[in-house]
Amino acid sequence: MKSTITNIGSHSGTNNHGTSMFLKTIRSIAVVLLLALFMLADADAQTAYIPNYWSNTVSVINVATNTVTTTISGFSYPKGVCGSIDGSKAYITNYGNGTVSVINTASNTITATISVGSYPLGICASPDGTKLYVVNKSGTVKIIN
Repeated sequence: MKSTITNIGSHSGTNNHGTSMFLKTIRSIAVVLLLALFMLADADAQTAYIPNYWSNTVSVINVATNTVTTTISGFSYPKGVCGSIDGSKAYITNYGNGTVSVINTASNTITATISVGSYPLGICASPDGTKLYVVNKSGTVKIIN
């Protein structure tokens, strides 16, 4: 996957052009809200992937029975989660090491790790499934093609 970083502002002080921290924060919040619009769940989905931040695991939940079917380890303070359009992958942001873990949902194993920069928070897929958007604490959005 090819990736690029787009800076949408930071959360401290003012920049060289006098943009206030308030405006940067509002801009960052707007980006997060727009990204959230893309996170539409499949109404027929039977599985949920829930990050467990303090235990560095992800619980796989059968939503029909509300039971944990398995727990996947190998994360670093997992935070955000998003599924691929076809349901074959789940993407988990790792706040602790600046990566995104790719889970194969058929085997519930981590199949890849993508570096995305410091402190990734939220993640979502584009409506056509060709891109992932990762919002970092610093106010940047990493776009993964």
